[in-house]
Amino acid sequence: MDASEGPFFLGETFSLFEVAMAPFWQRYLWVGQHYRDLAFPEEPAFARMHKWWAAVQAHPAVAATLVCRARLVASYSDYALNRGTSAYAKSVQQYLSAEAQGQQPQGEHKTASTTPGTPSGPANRRGSFALALAVLAAAAAAAAALCHRR
Repeated sequence: MDASEGPFFLGETFSLFEVAMAPFWQRYLWVGQHYRDLAFPEEPAFARMHKWWAAVQAHPAVAATLVCRARLVASYSDYALNRGTSAYAKSVQQYLSAEAQGQQPQGEHKTASTTPGTPSGPANRRGSFALALAVLAAAAAAAAALCHRR
């Protein structure tokens, strides 16, 4: 099968890639656009990505689970405006605020991990951040591969 044929990552085959990427892509497009003016370029080099998203959001497995735009955007308002209300969000805000002001944060920011032996504090945050960057890099690489398939 030639993956360049068809709208999906694997060509005509709707795959786990679409299932995994759809919620993140929806949030990037809708929430990112609303709060950070992010937009995916309309340039010809990205036509394949636009074709992919149109096919993915129309697929019954995804269409039945998409959150309406207004609800999704509203649900991210506290995060986008740095007003998280959970104890964890407040802990992160206090820790980052102290770091930004050049102060020594009081105590260590604790993660919500329940795994015994899992480290907490700055080292774990850096590890979590590195993991998040790796996931985003993999998603970006997949999107780039998708865009280059004609």
